[in-house]
Amino acid sequence: LGLLVVVAVGVSDLIGLVQSGRPLVDAPTAVARALTFTHVGAPLFLVVVFWTRRLMRSDPGEVRSLGWAAYLTVAGLVAAVVAATAVYRLGYEALADGRLDASALARLVVWGTLWVLLRRLEDRTLDHERRSLHWLLGTLIGWGTALVGLAAVLSVSLETLLVPGPDLILGGRSDLAAAVAVLAAGVPLWFAYWIRGLARRPGTVLWLGHVLVMGVGASLVTTLAGASVVLYRALVWFLGDAAGGLDSYVAGSLPAVAAAVVGALSWWYHRTVLGQRVPGPRAEVTRLYEYLLAAVALLAAATGVALLVVAFVQAVVPPGEQLLAASVVNAVLAAVTLLVVGGPLWWLFWRRIERHTAAEPVAEASSPTRRIYLVLLFGVAGVVAVIVLLVMAFMVISDALQGRLGAATLRSAAVPLGLIVAAGAVSGYHWLVFRADRARVPRTAARVGPREVLLVGPRDDALVDQVRRATRARVELWQAPGGWWPVPEVLALLARATHAQALVLLEPAGPRLVEAGPGPVGAQPGQGPPPPPG
Repeated sequence: LGLLVVVAVGVSDLIGLVQSGRPLVDAPTAVARALTFTHVGAPLFLVVVFWTRRLMRSDPGEVRSLGWAAYLTVAGLVAAVVAATAVYRLGYEALADGRLDASALARLVVWGTLWVLLRRLEDRTLDHERRSLHWLLGTLIGWGTALVGLAAVLSVSLETLLVPGPDLILGGRSDLAAAVAVLAAGVPLWFAYWIRGLARRPGTVLWLGHVLVMGVGASLVTTLAGASVVLYRALVWFLGDAAGGLDSYVAGSLPAVAAAVVGALSWWYHRTVLGQRVPGPRAEVTRLYEYLLAAVALLAAATGVALLVVAFVQAVVPPGEQLLAASVVNAVLAAVTLLVVGGPLWWLFWRRIERHTAAEPVAEASSPTRRIYLVLLFGVAGVVAVIVLLVMAFMVISDALQGRLGAATLRSAAVPLGLIVAAGAVSGYHWLVFRADRARVPRTAARVGPREVLLVGPRDDALVDQVRRATRARVELWQAPGGWWPVPEVLALLARATHAQALVLLEPAGPRLVEAGPGPVGAQPGQGPPPPPG
């Protein structure tokens, strides 16, 4: 991998220097580095390539190794990212200055060709499962880059249309040229890795993780964050203390508008894909998505509650040191914005979750995602509330002992008080939900049956796995000559076992069970006596 990068850098630099039209003597250091990387690195790289090919031919398992899959994944991502940055540079220079960047063009040709070759090598040597991680990482890079570029294009375009100012059309070094270049760099990556790769493997864990958590979840969070900023700034302009003129205020709101629009577009696309391909209504990854969004919305609403408490204290306490950077009115408006955005969203997802809980109480309450969600919320929020309560108590007692108890103490305790109210409410509510879930889930019956199973007969790894899953016992197999294990008979014998230790012998007449340990020591009726010690 290191030699591959060295050779690619040397070749692209050498081509860029030749295409630039500048005399090579004007850049001796760059020429020396390019020649060294090319003429020294290339032979070394070819030696490693031939050695690797011989190794793979002599040991076919090398192609299935983790190292080979990791090499192709990392090398492919590096080539794709460098080619994308070259596309950005080419687009930016062409749009902003109207010139062709020879160095960027050389990097695009070299690294783009390298990426294509690595992709073909990956197609020939890796199966779909071992390529999925590469596809996922490339999809995330391309998707994120394309969204940032699209949001920047929309923001700058809206500013050009709505806000009087300098012309931002593609005639000079402008933000619009950079935004278009970012979009041009991200879209090909997203198309190559998602449309031509991961999207063709619907239902896999990585596909579901990307579509649910990133495509739907992160896009919705982006939309809500942008909408929250727009709502807050609108409330501040009409009801609060706004600074600056209307033009500057509108210009400051446009990036949030663009983020909300682009996030909504991404959410709609991935939600449509999910509705067409998701296998089953309540997969665990579906729960992960719903609980994650419910937690994000609840965090926003809880922050609004804490901010509201702090603003209330700042408003009622006599003037003194400001607790918040914004005025009281703006702080109240920010709290209202968080409550208006976070509260309904949390209620929407939590109500949907509770409907599934009512329909299938045991399955939902036993879900590991739900248990982790509840334990984290009531546990972490409870710990935060206790720590903040101790801090607030220390501040009050310290001021009381020093004779400084008064308005200043209340002002300094406002932030801890807000955190206590918000964290306490979150922790208390989810503790009640957790307690209700414990009542829904039936308690596990006392474990009966063998805790140790010894199988004596021919080797059969599949039988060992089935016995381990059926009995949850420690299973060991001692090899002995014999025919084949009748798996159903073995499992039926062990299902009737009541002692702590069980021995299953494969005899010519069939399997025989011998038990020992706590319980009625001895063999089951009709199964013969236990073997003597030793």
